[in-house]
Formats: sequence, structure tokens, C-alpha cells
Amino acid sequence: MPNLPRKNRHQDDPEQRTRERKPSGNQRFYNRKAWRATRKAYIQSNPLCEVCSYIGRTEAADVVDHLIAISQGGSEYDSANLMAMCHRHHNQKSALELRGQLLVSIDTEAGKIPKDRSDVYAVLCAGAEGDE
Repeated sequence: MPNLPRKNRHQDDPEQRTRERKPSGNQRFYNRKAWRATRKAYIQSNPLCEVCSYIGRTEAADVVDHLIAISQGGSEYDSANLMAMCHRHHNQKSALELRGQLLVSIDTEAGKIPKDRSDVYAVLCAGAEGDE
């Protein structure tokens, strides 16, 4: 015999029904039209993961990463603070950031940018030899 659907426990609570999740923090930024246009243009110019390309691999980029996080004062739209990455390298970089391994940055009018982009390659490619 099929089971009947459970009654939604908030079905009779009008406040609960109308309450929607609103974007918070960086979600608001990433939903902006200006960011979506910047990301699209950057991916079109850099369709391959820049880290993979550096080590001689060919992998499509599916993430445009802020090298210096916006939450750390990183420039939101300056291409010097952006890098096209595959999910693997983006996740690897994010894990390093969570462990406190941050890039050296310089201040600009638009926000912080990496002092040397090659630092990204050095950090992310350090363990690449064992991955091949």
C-alpha cells in the first residue's frame, strides 16, 4: 500500500511559508550582474585552468577564483586578482586558505591583489608531481 505524503509542518504557519532565504555575505556579490559579466568575460578569455596549463595539462576552467578573497580585502573585479581554475585546483587553494596559507598581497585602489601570481602556481603545483 503506498504511503500518503506527510503534512508539511509549516503548512499552516503563514510567516513560515513567506519567509525566504536571502543571500548573505559573498552570495550577494556573486549574484550581481556585474560579477556574472566579469566572470563570463574572464572564462571566455581563459577557458583552460591556468594552474593545469602551467604544469602542462589541459583541463577546462569552470571557476573564476579571487586569488585574494573578497573577505580579506581582495579586489572584486581586477583581473590581476582573478584566475580561471578547474574545481580540483580551486578546492585545493580553498583548503590552503582555510589552513591559513594566504598569498602575499599588495594594496591597490580597487583592493588587494597578489604580489606575484607565480606564488599561486608554486603553492598549488608543489604536490602535483605525485598526482601524475
